[in-house]
Amino acid sequence: MENAVDFEKALEHAGFGKFNVFLIIFSGFVMTNAHLETASIGYILPTSQCDMNWTIQERGVLSATGFLGMVISSYFWGVLSDTTGRKRVMRITLIFGFIFSVISSFATNFWMFFALRLLNGVCISGGGATIFAYLGEFHTSKTRDRAIMGASIVYGVGHIIMPFFALAIFNWEWSFYISGLNIVYKHWRLFIIVCTTPGFICGLLLYILPESPKYLLSIGRDEEALIVLRKIYHINSGKPKETFPVKQILSIKDTGNKSKKENYLKVMWNQTKPLFNRNYLRTTLLVCLMQFVVYAAGDGMYIWFPDIVNSVMENNSYQNESTICHIYDTKLANIFDGHSSDACIGKFEMSTYQYSLIVELIYLLGPVLYSFVIDRVGMICIICEYFLFYFFF
Repeated sequence: MENAVDFEKALEHAGFGKFNVFLIIFSGFVMTNAHLETASIGYILPTSQCDMNWTIQERGVLSATGFLGMVISSYFWGVLSDTTGRKRVMRITLIFGFIFSVISSFATNFWMFFALRLLNGVCISGGGATIFAYLGEFHTSKTRDRAIMGASIVYGVGHIIMPFFALAIFNWEWSFYISGLNIVYKHWRLFIIVCTTPGFICGLLLYILPESPKYLLSIGRDEEALIVLRKIYHINSGKPKETFPVKQILSIKDTGNKSKKENYLKVMWNQTKPLFNRNYLRTTLLVCLMQFVVYAAGDGMYIWFPDIVNSVMENNSYQNESTICHIYDTKLANIFDGHSSDACIGKFEMSTYQYSLIVELIYLLGPVLYSFVIDRVGMICIICEYFLFYFFF
């Protein structure tokens, strides 16, 4: 038995096994939930046009609403997860995100749908911003990068789910009238609920998953952290918890967590100020720029991808004489000039699902390839290659 060891050493004794694999899969689906919740609007807006009569401005606003909620709340959730716990923040936001999504499926007008999707976006960032810290704190420095890459692979697999969800739901003709709300409940409303369900399941799983042992140490709950590590050791090794070779873990000093009794704005400021010190300013700005480019190039385009592809596929007469931009501009002009036959999309062309699936498979290819080389070339090299690929292609 070892007496007092540091946290990294205690994690090594807990080992890497079944618990870690489950946690990686779980984390990948929490990340997938953020994609399903935000990118699903690309399928929802075209198919709801005839029912909701969106203007082109409203469609633009609704496309960005989920991301707006993430932007205005992600920092708040990050600080809150440092002061109240990773698990609590993720559990609350995943479950409430599901509730807001379900209610939004019954929306009767733009403002109701906007408000509920904004609240959903606020909740999305709670899980999306916290899961990386939660996952990383269960792994040593030797396995952390591979664990995050493994979750990214699951995230890529999760991307593939959306075209199949859309194919299964939109290709069935059904509807029913809800007299109390005076709405016809159609497939696009059900699609909202289906896309938010994985997040709800992950929220329920957090009732059985443990809190981050590193967070527990940082707030002085050393014995609880040791209990968590014993459970992980038991699951991974199959040995009794009592045989865990660590009896005590050295405490982790974290002034940010100890200041949680102070004014919350002061806590936020104390945790923010170091990011803009001379030693970290360049790194902070670089990471922010990288995040901006990734989301702008990826999610920004994908939101419109199903509608653009569907517009091209359903207008075969234009294929040999028009550009994609011309076809889509014509389609939008017909919709917003009152041509109801163009506004009502009951289902997408089969080729739209196929091309969407191809895009998702290409996305999955990246994390799979990177997982084989990350230990050899390092994270910095992979990030540089990623941005070079975006620049040239």
